[in-house]
Amino acid sequence: MLCGFSAVFAAVFFSLRGASTDPIVSAPVQAEREPDRLVPADNRISGIVVPHHDIVRERRSAFFETVQKKFFHTNPPRTIILLSPNHFNAGSAAIQTVDREWHTIFGSIQPASSIIRALSDTGIASIEPSSFKQEHGILLILKDIKKYFPSASLVPIIVKERASRSDIEQLVSFLNYSCGSCFVVASVDFSHYQPAALADLHDRLTLRSLRNRDIPTLLDKSEVDSPQSLAILALWASMHTTDRFVLFDHTNSGVITGDPDRESTSHVFGSYESLEAVVPERSVTFAFAGDMMYGRAVGFHYEKKGFQKLFDQFGDRVLRGFDAVLANLEGPISEGKVAYDPALRSLSFNFPKQTLDALSYLRLDGVSLANNHTLNQGVNGLDTTRALLTKKRIAPIGDPSAVNTSTVAFFEGEGLRLAVVGVHAFADMTGTEDVIRSLKKNPHTRVVVFPHWGVEYALKHSAQQEKLARSWIDAGADAVIGAHPHVIQDIGVYKGKPIFYSLGNFIFDQNFAIDTQQGLIVAGEFTDKGLSVVLLPHESIRYQPKLLRGKAKKTIIKRITRGIENYHAQGQGGSLLNFPSP
Repeated sequence: MLCGFSAVFAAVFFSLRGASTDPIVSAPVQAEREPDRLVPADNRISGIVVPHHDIVRERRSAFFETVQKKFFHTNPPRTIILLSPNHFNAGSAAIQTVDREWHTIFGSIQPASSIIRALSDTGIASIEPSSFKQEHGILLILKDIKKYFPSASLVPIIVKERASRSDIEQLVSFLNYSCGSCFVVASVDFSHYQPAALADLHDRLTLRSLRNRDIPTLLDKSEVDSPQSLAILALWASMHTTDRFVLFDHTNSGVITGDPDRESTSHVFGSYESLEAVVPERSVTFAFAGDMMYGRAVGFHYEKKGFQKLFDQFGDRVLRGFDAVLANLEGPISEGKVAYDPALRSLSFNFPKQTLDALSYLRLDGVSLANNHTLNQGVNGLDTTRALLTKKRIAPIGDPSAVNTSTVAFFEGEGLRLAVVGVHAFADMTGTEDVIRSLKKNPHTRVVVFPHWGVEYALKHSAQQEKLARSWIDAGADAVIGAHPHVIQDIGVYKGKPIFYSLGNFIFDQNFAIDTQQGLIVAGEFTDKGLSVVLLPHESIRYQPKLLRGKAKKTIIKRITRGIENYHAQGQGGSLLNFPSP
């Protein structure tokens, strides 16, 4: 006997079998049933992704035309499932649809009413017409659908970001049973609001995840306007044994307009085809930010407002789209209430528990505790901090007193692993080189040393920093990325490996000088070819960081890269640093 959702599912399914207007499978519902395959046999495509950003409407039209001629010239799809973000967070349900006729300059598109009603009857989606009135993720795609697939009916679906993995799996399963031969169009814009070079880095992780049909990474890390729509498309592709994601085009609005440093939108055009999957190149991506301090004046001004307000100018997308996002946490996190006196410049730090909300908002995967303030509340304070971070699935990296393999943090990419070694250079560093050599026994491990070192407020690195960095690189480190001086220091290169001597402050209350209110995010990708890096200077006003652009950005980059001009390169999205493998 069926009950709950299963009973409704079965009842709706058998009612659908009697409908003549939509393409419905005819076999009875069985739990162990194999998914339907696209028919006829030469129809080797299950779905596509296209951008709705209208700056690329001509490229979008060309892609639709290519798909139509290559796959559907003689046997077009009868029904199209059109997926879109819910840009305005409209309506109530996580997944919404609508049963209506659509009008375009090429004529009207009819709804696949029986499927739409079934989605509603099963509770998988809610029919909410008002949500679709201004949803450009739907509206801007209709013209191309009607032009190139004039006889197809439509199942429009908009998905909120809060839709869970189980929500989308349930949706895909039902659509596969009720419309196994449908064609899926995911209307998704990729990286948003970032300079083009950063957007390109974000897109590399998303494209890799699409090629692998990696649902968890798409949902948790991709920096796009609808991770859920991409996950639905990838699940659909897996069900229909269309294993290869084929990239048709990859563009960026900043590059198109000739201003790659502006806030941009990137665009991906691609299809899932029944070809053997191609394994992406080995890669691991990362972003490192500088010193974070959530006590003293920062806590006084922002704890009650919510630490999320610190990022009103920064947003929550800059640090999305990486395998590993890391920063230096300059103090312990307390379980109890923290008192603030902004008039006092105490050097004994204590951060409130709300700090965890800020770290989660930023999508941080790990923070360094190898610094001179993590023991400010004693060993118990350090233990509490580690426990709180671990519970939030944020890796505590390093130790303020020693270096050992147990405090190394690992982050997985595609065939490469990033190992981050936290080093408090003012404490006992015995064995650091041995740890690095041990990690490098695995040829697919890339080692970044994350030291706390140097002279505070000095814009140029010290001889001691250089000596330490070279010893770590001699031991096998692939890069050194430093913190503590509270200003951005210069960048060095040794044996072809970069040394970022200091990232400066990320979140701090040192507003007594411009240099202490500027910081640097180092974002990059390791591959078998080497390391490519994008430099992202930022500046804080009232403790709120914001990415610098234009002249101010170029001034900082010119200062800190003086002497390593040979490592400058031009990527798809603009200038970067390139450190090729020997």
